[in-house]
Amino acid sequence: MDLLEFRRCAACRYLEIYGNPSECDRKGKPSGKRNIDSCHDGMSHTIIKQGKLTRCAQCPQSTTFQCEKCNIALHVKCSSDYPNE
Repeated sequence: MDLLEFRRCAACRYLEIYGNPSECDRKGKPSGKRNIDSCHDGMSHTIIKQGKLTRCAQCPQSTTFQCEKCNIALHVKCSSDYPNE
């Protein structure tokens, strides 16, 4: 038995014992629904400081700021680049 055949047998055996992962076993809470119309109206989008570190919607860095209206995490410098129209 060569290595490829061994790995295939091991994978098949593992799937027989444990089965395929179900989709209902996802961890974490689902993201909240936002009102899309109010987020893209281009008016009264104020950046406020939030209590926790979250990922910025515009860049890959973390931030402690968010849009008060949309609840989207954004840096102050990224907020002007974020499409809100």
